Amino acid sequence: MSFFIAIFFPLLLLLFPLTTSASAVKAQPGQKSTTCYYNVGPKVGQEEDLQGQIKPLLIGKPCTDGEGSSGSAVMDQEDEERIEAEAAAKSAAKYAKPPLNPPTPESD
Repeated sequence: MSFFIAIFFPLLLLLFPLTTSASAVKAQPGQKSTTCYYNVGPKVGQEEDLQGQIKPLLIGKPCTDGEGSSGSAVMDQEDEERIEAEAAAKSAAKYAKPPLNPPTPESD
């Protein structure tokens, strides 16, 4: 049993992270972040922005603090707000465009 815990459990966590953050659902393809949600180690259950310590990682990729905690890259509140603002601006621009063939006045 201890063999399973020591060898297979960490491998399973790499394949299937226990991320409870909903940010992975909102992530866009190719979205990167420096925020790590820890699911193993002393900081389990915590999020930490490692900006300046790690390069931005694709959402869901493994990350570590180098001090015994590891987890997955997740979007933080700033990432979510930026994506929502970009989506709102894109939506507003879509409706602000003039029609391709504006109506012409009818002649009598």
